[in-house]
Amino acid sequence: MATPLTYAWQPGARKAMPAQIAGEEISRIRSLHGKMFKPADVVQASVAEDAPLHPAFEWNDDKAAAAHRISQARHLIGCITVVDQTQPEQTPIRAFVSVTDDEGEHQYTTVAYAMSQPTLREQVLRAAERDMQAFERKYHRFMNLAEVMSSFRVAQVRAAELPEARAS
Repeated sequence: MATPLTYAWQPGARKAMPAQIAGEEISRIRSLHGKMFKPADVVQASVAEDAPLHPAFEWNDDKAAAAHRISQARHLIGCITVVDQTQPEQTPIRAFVSVTDDEGEHQYTTVAYAMSQPTLREQVLRAAERDMQAFERKYHRFMNLAEVMSSFRVAQVRAAELPEARAS
């Protein structure tokens, strides 16, 4: 018999229910579909009001549609890149980044503007560091990433040593 798994939410996850309940239900749904399943399978299994994952979804179609469009807008914003035409061989970078304004609201701005403002630059660099740490947590068991992780750590140290980073 397999050892039972203990499920936990990732940091920052929206928590509509205990992670153990969600993880066990998703595992149950997976077993119903063989070894693999789709997000639509999870939604379908959660339609009934007494389904364990039902509270994790917005069932008001008007609210759900609006939330979906906002999610699509986030995806759209995140997929736009920019290349400096004076250096076309340069790797494209994201055109827009998510930052938090003075009122604590998440908004988007250009990378150039964010990097020109000390508080926004600090936010972008902290987000990049969190992304690198998340990447390491996600993939460290799957492949030998020692060299890549070492490069990430060097980049973190270099970013922290930037004069602009120290000034903020």
